[in-house]
Amino acid sequence: MFPVSDQERIIFIVGTKPGQAMCTTDQRTRVGRKYYPAATIQQFLDEIAKNHSIVEVCADPKFPGVTTIYRWLSTDPVFAAEYEKSVQLAAASQLQL
Repeated sequence: MFPVSDQERIIFIVGTKPGQAMCTTDQRTRVGRKYYPAATIQQFLDEIAKNHSIVEVCADPKFPGVTTIYRWLSTDPVFAAEYEKSVQLAAASQLQL
């Protein structure tokens, strides 16, 4: 269904509705018809770890929208686990203040 080269390893694929499947690879994430480079997803998680909210981070057009993030959190256990780690880092940094 998704064009994935031999060099890319698929980590997780889930289909929620036709045309809204998500494919996370080593190098990019595709939701529907839009691709997000893995570096962009990591930047999103880094911003969450800096104690920014999803709404604040998603206001930047280079990041996926709020609805996309919440969909990923509910359908992609790998992304959800990484997000949870970022939230925990943010909480830990607040405790140190």
